[in-house]
Amino acid sequence: NNKFGMVHLYSSPTKSYLHVGTPVDKLGAIFKIGVFDVNVGAYFMTGDVIPSQIPPHPRVLEILGPDIMNDNRDLSLLNDARGFAFGLNFAVQWNADFSIFYARIEAGGGFDIMHRKLNGVSCAGRPGLVGNDGWYSMGQVYAYIYGEMGIRVKVFGFKRQFRILEAGGA
Repeated sequence: NNKFGMVHLYSSPTKSYLHVGTPVDKLGAIFKIGVFDVNVGAYFMTGDVIPSQIPPHPRVLEILGPDIMNDNRDLSLLNDARGFAFGLNFAVQWNADFSIFYARIEAGGGFDIMHRKLNGVSCAGRPGLVGNDGWYSMGQVYAYIYGEMGIRVKVFGFKRQFRILEAGGA
């Protein structure tokens, strides 16, 4: 949407944070290299407001389904934590038009890392705080490939696009 990204800085006696992008709204740029579009995104967050769980890339969620976000943690215990999080992702996309047919192939990958101080959180059956004196790290690495092809037609004066084949793996 014609923006590189957003930076949020907040400071008060009880809370402070710096967000240079977020996992959902990354800093990003798209480069055209020959017939390929290269999309790069990144974010860095530090302070008292860090997400409790970082979602994977939207294309990974589309391929694998939203069930991968379900886990057995009580995320309400993780909401009041401080620390830092950062991540980077990239995607290479190729689009082609052949008369009334179209094709698109996209491949990408990335990572997210979060390191947080969790107050009063412990593991069931173990004494003490989680991690190293309450500091706990989480992360993910992902890669995907996605492709689709279809047909574009004009129906009653409106251009319509019909997908014939779609495949992906993550």
